[in-house]
Amino acid sequence: MANLLAFEMGGAWIVKLIKVIALTAGVIALSACATVGKFEKRMEAKKGLTKEQLIDDMGIPDKEYKSDSFEVVEYNQHDTVRLPNSSSSYVIGNQIQTTTTNNTFDISCKLEFKLVNGVVKNYRYKGRLCTSY
Repeated sequence: MANLLAFEMGGAWIVKLIKVIALTAGVIALSACATVGKFEKRMEAKKGLTKEQLIDDMGIPDKEYKSDSFEVVEYNQHDTVRLPNSSSSYVIGNQIQTTTTNNTFDISCKLEFKLVNGVVKNYRYKGRLCTSY
């Protein structure tokens, strides 16, 4: 019945719909507990720390940049998210199995702290992995 329905309605839209549903479910599962707000709150708490305190808290930085008036300490994090190769959906009471081919996504977080006179004054970040639980 589902195959007949998919054939009669063009078929391609059902496959796209199922892929979108599967991808959306994966993204929701990944972000259910993680929020940017919590991340920003944690980073705001770093303001006022000395460079030594920041390194004690965050670990050894990946890169450091110095100018005459300030210093930037950079941290990078990378991860690969793997979604299931197949998923099941129900269309009008019938189960449809969908197989996906590209099921991995690279995500990262680049975090920079600006220090003036050895004290954290500000931060900036970029990337989907910049979240906290």
